[in-house]
This record gives sequence, structure tokens and C-alpha cells, in this order.
Amino acid sequence: MFDLNKLEWFNQQHIARLAPEELAVRIRSWFDGAGLWDEAYLGERHAWFFAVLEFAQAACGAGSADFVTQGRYFFTDQIEYDDGRGRESIFRRANVAEHLPALEAALSQLPSFDAESIEAALRTTADVRGVKAASLIHACRVAVTGKSVSPGLFEVLTLLGRARVHARLAARRPPVVPFTALRFLSFNSLIPNGWRAAGENFFTSARSRADRSRKMFS
Repeated sequence: MFDLNKLEWFNQQHIARLAPEELAVRIRSWFDGAGLWDEAYLGERHAWFFAVLEFAQAACGAGSADFVTQGRYFFTDQIEYDDGRGRESIFRRANVAEHLPALEAALSQLPSFDAESIEAALRTTADVRGVKAASLIHACRVAVTGKSVSPGLFEVLTLLGRARVHARLAARRPPVVPFTALRFLSFNSLIPNGWRAAGENFFTSARSRADRSRKMFS
């Protein structure tokens, strides 16, 4: 009787021992099927591609299909999120989305975009902003990869590169309301419904009394 878990483990061990060049050839069909293959991966971008494969091998021990499903964010900028509702709850927690622009700014100023520098910048940003580093790490992971779980975030950001990380964090910036639009915001919208109703009743009653008084003395 076959033990599927043991077979999967053996497969992962075999994959982990493959040289990047051989692994690339073996998994190409999976990339083709997902519409993610680029001839540059075996050409001018081979150094980056092999670095991603080596990282995925060491971090995940993943099989061929896993390179596409779990590491898709490396090969396309069309991020697929695990769970929309879960994603938004992460960003709402402690208003963490408001801190992503500060993180984006800190990362853009790094002279070297490596894992150690990225981690230091993130932790400093979290400390300055008064938010837990773990919360900012989790929000950054979701914003950049679409995943709630991934290999080491700082290594992932390094492999994605400064420009792609900047673009993905920028996409999570809170929308800016133009000043012209602010002019049309009703003050009533800032008042709780119960208070608003009570206030409207008070002023309606006051106007009625004023109208009756004018009629009496006219």
C-alpha cells in the first residue's frame, strides 16, 4: 500500500537536490500551462530565475506544481489574493494600511536592497509608527505576494526587487480625497444617526414655534 505522504516527501527531496538548470527544464511545462513562462528565464534573466528556484527549493521543498501556485507572485504582477475578506481584515487591523506608505518610503531610500537592510527598515518603521513589527510584516506580505503565508518575507522582497515592491506597496496606498470633493461632504454625515434625528426634531419644532409666533403678531 502506497503512503502518499512518504511519496511526496521523497519527491520533495529529489526536487531539492536538482540543479537549477535541470529543475528549470522539468518545471517549464507547469509554467507554460499557467501562461507564466518567459524565454528570458533561460536567457538574460537566468541568474534571477535560478536564484528564485534555489530559494524556493530551500524554503519550501516544493514540487513542480507548487512553484507555480505558491510562487506565482514572482513571475507576474497580477496578484491573486488568497482570501479577499481576510486580506481586508488584515489591512483594517490597527489601520495597518496607513503605515504601508511609510514603509514604502523607507524602502525606497535604502542604498542597498538586501534582506538585512529591508528587515532593519521595516522594524524601524514599525517602531516609529507605534505598530507591531509582526503586523506590518504580515500586511506587507499580503500586499506584495497576495499570500497570508510565504517563505521569508525579507528574502522574497529582495528577489522581487525594489521597483516591483514599490509598485505593489503603492497600489495599497489609501485613496486621497481631492479638496474639491471635501467641500461637498455634509457635516451631518459626521454626526451619529440618533443625534442627527434628535437635532432635526429640535430645529423642526423650533421653526414651528417661530412660525406660530409670527402669525400671532402679524
